Amino acid sequence: MEGGHTYYIQQHVKMGGFRARTKLDVLDGAAGQEALAKCKKHGTLTDHGREKGREIARGHRKDTQDDLDRRAREAAEDKK
Repeated sequence: MEGGHTYYIQQHVKMGGFRARTKLDVLDGAAGQEALAKCKKHGTLTDHGREKGREIARGHRKDTQDDLDRRAREAAEDKK
């Protein structure tokens, strides 16, 4: 994915016997716009949404680093 581009991703969900199955399709611009026109619920990332995402990421940065460090220690111990 590249910044400054619009991507249209459509999710298809089918119920199964024990769990739902899901599939993602990447649509071209025309098909994506057509699908959005039919859709009652869709999301567009706004400047506010981008800032909220950055805020959430900052809040989880230490947790993520701690998890990566723990996994590295466990991998090193498994090699012994």
